[in-house]
Amino acid sequence: MRQDYPAEARTLLILNDAAVPLHCELPGVEIINASRRAETLGHKRNTLLYEADTEVLLHWDDDDLYLPWHISEAVAAMDRLHVGMVKPRRAWRIYGTTPEEYTLRPPQANRYEGMLVMSRSKAIALGGYAPMWSGQCKPLMAAFDKEGEFLKYDPAPGESYIYRWQSGVSHISSKGNTLLSHVRFEEKNQDFGDGAYIEESNLTAFAETMQAGVIRLVDDGTIDARYNHVLPPLGAWYA
Repeated sequence: MRQDYPAEARTLLILNDAAVPLHCELPGVEIINASRRAETLGHKRNTLLYEADTEVLLHWDDDDLYLPWHISEAVAAMDRLHVGMVKPRRAWRIYGTTPEEYTLRPPQANRYEGMLVMSRSKAIALGGYAPMWSGQCKPLMAAFDKEGEFLKYDPAPGESYIYRWQSGVSHISSKGNTLLSHVRFEEKNQDFGDGAYIEESNLTAFAETMQAGVIRLVDDGTIDARYNHVLPPLGAWYA
């Protein structure tokens, strides 16, 4: 939520279909506590697509990190490029289970769906997301591209999205779309995403520790030295 885009002009819409209800008192946050589990991740994304009440929609994956200029640059790109879907050209990748272990890989071109920005009305007209677990965004991306409505952009002052990949064991991308892959995923995951049971439905501590680890990597000069890539000091943005 620490974005430079005006708070009154944005809403974070969260769909929770776990057994434990989520509650949040932060302004600009709306939570939908579903009464039953969604069939697939595609069903979840379509629910959010139809529940949203704004024309510009951004993916906001809860295990990744969006740097403070992400929304403002995304909205500017939509206005500038006059298409129905955009995404940053590149993204950072983060590895490690704790902030002390975090390492960043250099920005590279990718298909990370967590960066997608789109027109809600055009997404609905094109059929929304595919009803599947892995790859549910790809058909929609292809549909926008076929219509000439999908372009990429370079955010300033630098890449605005950090994709978080732990070991792949508990990441939703590893669930797949076959019965066997689902069985294996459930055997390895007895939680709702990050290796431990959610006891109090409070993800603030997790988000803050991840953020602290990224700030440390950026502000100690490691990124600039290794990748010749300049980002502004993040500590000032999050102060």
